[in-house]
Amino acid sequence: MKTRRIVSLLAMTGWIALGQQASAVTNFYASYNNNLNLDIGASPVPSSSDGLITIVPGFAVRGVAGNAAHFSGNTSWVNYASSGTYVPDFGIATVGSNTFRMLFKPDFSGNPTAFRANFLGIGGLGFGDGIFLAHSDAGFPAFRVTINTVFKDNVLSGFSWDANTWYYLGASLDASGSLLYVRALTNGALPNVSTLSFGTSTNWSGLFGFNSTPLRVSGRYDVNTEGARGTLDDIFILNGEKWNVSDFNHDFAVIIPEPSGALLVLGALLALWRLRK
Repeated sequence: MKTRRIVSLLAMTGWIALGQQASAVTNFYASYNNNLNLDIGASPVPSSSDGLITIVPGFAVRGVAGNAAHFSGNTSWVNYASSGTYVPDFGIATVGSNTFRMLFKPDFSGNPTAFRANFLGIGGLGFGDGIFLAHSDAGFPAFRVTINTVFKDNVLSGFSWDANTWYYLGASLDASGSLLYVRALTNGALPNVSTLSFGTSTNWSGLFGFNSTPLRVSGRYDVNTEGARGTLDDIFILNGEKWNVSDFNHDFAVIIPEPSGALLVLGALLALWRLRK
């Protein structure tokens, strides 16, 4: 009986430590620890790249320091396999549930409107079909989705970047709308959240075959002057699940454990110790 209880507590502690989601499937994961290759996903080696991309120290996820990819200026990008490989429903069916997450440290501060910077790009921007996490024309973080040539721009107004800070960027969508979640990677930081309803636009158009174009990190596939202008790390794409604010809060707490989370783990370990006595 004691053994079973110990296993249950270990499982709970592991859940806290790993922050796994129950139903989503990870189709893309780039921690950028080795030559820009994917850790999870088809065709893990980049299909092409351009500009100045350097491997630099990344954010210490779960206390483990790794590397990250710095995209210098506005012309640096890296392509992977076709967009439909990582988002299987993209461009060919009803808009499905998909979730995106990354860590980003900008090379800029404030709300610059002199440039657009795309962090993760799938398809076309403003025509055909497309999904983008970006710094928008308005100078704020944005989750930019184009459904059947209709532009759905979810912008987090009032947000201001700090070049000395890492940020957690999360975005999620389904046929009903999108959610954008941005939070500084510091203890005590509060999330900045924006939601957008898509209205009646629920079907991808399939125009221009964007599902077969490469998924691009930093920039967009048809324009080479909208690079990320900063450092990207720990990028993943989950299929089959739209996250809400609580889901992103949970994932964030795993990356930046708050004192309350650390106490919860400590409590579980203390319970294990008492059971073994």
